[in-house]
Amino acid sequence: MVARFPVEVSRALINKEAHTSHSRIKTMKPNIKTFPHFQVLARTLLAALAVLALTTINMFASGDSWPSSKLDPQIVLALKQSRGQPPFDKPTSLQPDIPIKDPGRILVELDATVSKQLLDQIVLIGGQVWSSAESSHTICAMVPLAALEGLAVRPEIKSIAPARLYDKSQAKGSAAERSGIPPSKP
Repeated sequence: MVARFPVEVSRALINKEAHTSHSRIKTMKPNIKTFPHFQVLARTLLAALAVLALTTINMFASGDSWPSSKLDPQIVLALKQSRGQPPFDKPTSLQPDIPIKDPGRILVELDATVSKQLLDQIVLIGGQVWSSAESSHTICAMVPLAALEGLAVRPEIKSIAPARLYDKSQAKGSAAERSGIPPSKP
C-alpha cells in the first residue's frame, strides 16, 4: 500500500525542501570591512570636495568673484571670440584689441607677486616668459589664450592685460618733461 500524504503536508514538505536548498546558496553582500579601498576612495572624494568648497568660499571672500575679474576686458573679448560666444556667434566687425598675438597665444603683462612657482606655472601651461621683475611685480609673457583663465585663478596674480608696445626713448623723454628737467641739446 502506498502511503499518501494530505495535500497540505506535501506542499509543506516541498516548500521546506525548496527553502532549505535556497538557504544553502550564499549571496554576496558587500562588506565594508572586506573592501577597505572603498573607505579610502570615499574619504579621498570627500576631502577633494571639501577642498573645492573651501577654495570657492575663499575666492568669494577675497573679493575676486571669478577669474575673469582679473582679466582685461579685451582678453575676455578674445576668449569669447575663440569660443564662438556672443557677440561672435553671428557676423560682427568687433575685434579684440590685442596688439601682439601668435596663433593661439598672446603677449600679456601680469601684475603679480613674482615667484619661481608662478614662472614655472607659466612655462608649464605652454607660455614663454619674456621678462619679469620682482621689484616691479610685473611679468611679460607669451601665453596660450585658452590658459589665461586658469592662470588668473592663482592668488598671487592681481591682473592680466595685453602687453602694449612703447618706445623707450619717448618714455624717457616724457618722464624728463614731467620732472621739469629741460631736454638735453645734442
